[in-house]
Amino acid sequence: MTRILELIVAAVVVVAIFLLVGVFLPSDRMMRHSVETNRPMPIVFDTLNSFARFKDWNPIRQHDPNVVYTVSGPVSGVGARLSYVSQDPKIGSGSWEITESVPEERIVIRVENPAYGHDKEVVFTFRKTGQRRQNVEITQTYSVEYGWDLAGRYAGMYVARTVGDDLKRGLGNFGNFMATVPRYDYSRLENAPRVVEFTPANVLVAPTRVPRTNEDITTGLSNNLQWIEKVMEANNLERAAPIRLVTNELSGEAYDFDLVVPVRRKGSGPALPEAEAAPEGEIGEFVAVEEEGPFEGPLSPSVVDVDLSAPAAATPAAAPAALPDLGEIKLEGPVQFQAGWTGRAVATRYVGHPAGLSAVRDTLRAWAIVRGYETFDRPVDEYLETTDEDSVDTSFSGEADFNAYWPIR
Repeated sequence: MTRILELIVAAVVVVAIFLLVGVFLPSDRMMRHSVETNRPMPIVFDTLNSFARFKDWNPIRQHDPNVVYTVSGPVSGVGARLSYVSQDPKIGSGSWEITESVPEERIVIRVENPAYGHDKEVVFTFRKTGQRRQNVEITQTYSVEYGWDLAGRYAGMYVARTVGDDLKRGLGNFGNFMATVPRYDYSRLENAPRVVEFTPANVLVAPTRVPRTNEDITTGLSNNLQWIEKVMEANNLERAAPIRLVTNELSGEAYDFDLVVPVRRKGSGPALPEAEAAPEGEIGEFVAVEEEGPFEGPLSPSVVDVDLSAPAAATPAAAPAALPDLGEIKLEGPVQFQAGWTGRAVATRYVGHPAGLSAVRDTLRAWAIVRGYETFDRPVDEYLETTDEDSVDTSFSGEADFNAYWPIR
């Protein structure tokens, strides 16, 4: 009996010590870590202000490669929500939801998971650093409340390892992901990018490879365009959309591209719209835009906008339209007859010297990557003629007007 009493007393003492120590342990915990990147602020902020790239930096997937993510709510900003389910009991189920978003300053995310505690928050803050303030320091802060949950208070003693290590790992992943995004600030584009879709079209194609000089490019374009126009005339065809340049290779010495002209039977469709005049300001100048939105200017007749705000289930993909049968096409010179590329692309309008298109393409790619798209295939530049008198000879080498596209998945 004495032994039993001793065990009971010992147990009471242990419980009392546990309770006494637990009462004096902190009722909340906070962890903070930072990382620096040389990518522009819009790229950094936009990546964290949505969950399109969550899987590429957050360490949950490193703990369980089979975790299932579900994104809901707005595409970005307040209300955007990511839920996850893992069969690994250490991960379980949980969610991240953006509750506050101040552009380029802070993002607050409410976190729910099976770990001890409540009112869990992740806060990202941003600060420009470096000599010319071109770098960005990202600080991630994690906070949790335990209240009078004494077991939680004890668990908080190890939060530096259980949560702190993941903060470091996640920020390291984020820095590595930033290195894969082209270093181009798309907020400076005069016309904010958008997603469009190329519809089926018959095209005439003239492969072109010329030295990388303005004169040689213009001459090569003009010569091959004459071949295409000759084929069009011989087959009773007309342009169905503006001229396209599909880049194959752009090296320091040569430019390899396909000159593409969508075609149809003469008189079988409406006249092509004329391009609007260039926006005021210096031609080719990059200026800030307040928000993302459609760029000004005409879309090609064979390109349509994509509504990204509608749920995928509510907008089933329509069956692709059948290409008109143009019969047998008589070809001459380097000209080929093909079905044009179809699918989605990111797009923007650019007015300026064609030499600036290379930077525009990379800027488009940065915008697409941040939003969870994968660019592939070859970029497409669509030359918009502003008047009937415009031609490759007079306009293409000067202040030209383009819609620039990059296909995406």
